[in-house]
Amino acid sequence: MRVEDSTIRLTLAQRPGNFRASYVAGAVRPKASPIQVDAACTIKDDGKGTPNSANPRLASWKLGFMQARVLETNWAYYRGASPSDGCQLHDKVARQAVPICRDYDPALNHVWYEVSRNTADAYGVPDPAVKPPWPVTFHFGDEPQQDMPERVANPATGQANFLDEARVSMAFVTTLTELAGPGRFVHHRHFFWSVIWHFKAVGGPAAKGQGPFTLLPGSGFWISAFRHGAPVNSRYRAVLDDANLTPSCNDVSQGVSPVQHTATDWRRFPLMDKKDEIF
Repeated sequence: MRVEDSTIRLTLAQRPGNFRASYVAGAVRPKASPIQVDAACTIKDDGKGTPNSANPRLASWKLGFMQARVLETNWAYYRGASPSDGCQLHDKVARQAVPICRDYDPALNHVWYEVSRNTADAYGVPDPAVKPPWPVTFHFGDEPQQDMPERVANPATGQANFLDEARVSMAFVTTLTELAGPGRFVHHRHFFWSVIWHFKAVGGPAAKGQGPFTLLPGSGFWISAFRHGAPVNSRYRAVLDDANLTPSCNDVSQGVSPVQHTATDWRRFPLMDKKDEIF
C-alpha cells in the first residue's frame, strides 16, 4: 500500500481559543480549547501490504501523525504579601536534559501520536472490505496544559509566596507520516504550531495565588502553513525518525524539579523579560 501524495489534504478544523488561567484545587492551570487538524487522502494498493483495520498499531504499514516539542518556556513568579516576605522565580525548563522531545505515550509501545484511544480517529485505516483505492479520513488533536502551585515557601524568609505572574509557551512540529517499512518513516507533510499563556494575578499577592488572572499581550495560538515533506531541521528529523521509545515530553517535563531563584525582597528576575526563542 502507498499514499497518493497528490490527494493529501490537511485542514485546520479548530483553532485553540479561550486562553485562560484558572485556580483548580491548590494549583493554577493554564488552559485553552484544543487544536484539531483533519486529514484526508487516498491510499493505493501496490501489492506490498494489507490493511489491518482491526488494530492499525500492529500493522506493517500505517499512516498517522507524529509530533515533537521543539521549544518550551515555563516559569512562574511568586511574591509574598509584603516585600519583606520575598519572592521567587521557578524555571521548569533549565534542568531539562532533552530540549527536543517526542510527544507520545510510551505505554502504547510505539512512537505515534494518537489523538484518542479510538485508532480510527488517529490513523488512516483502509477498509479491507472495499476495493482499492481507499479514501481515508482521520485527525490530529492536542490540548496542552501544565499545572503550577498556587503558593510556595520562601526558604530565605520562611514566608509564603503566592503566584503573581507566569509564562508557559510550547512549540511543536507535527507530521503526517507513513510507515513504509520496518523503522522507515516517510513524512509527507509537516506543520509548526505554538501556544502561549502569559498571565498575571489581578490584585497581586492579595489574591493569594488563586486569581483571578489576566492574560498579558502575546498570549494565544499560532500555526504555520502545511508544508510538503519532512521538516528541514536535522535535529527535529532525528527525533521524528527515531523508532526507539525515547523519553516523552511528559517524562522530560515531570522528571525534573524547577530551578529556584530566591530573593528576600520584591524584585523582577531577568528571565521574566527574556523573549522566547525562535524556531
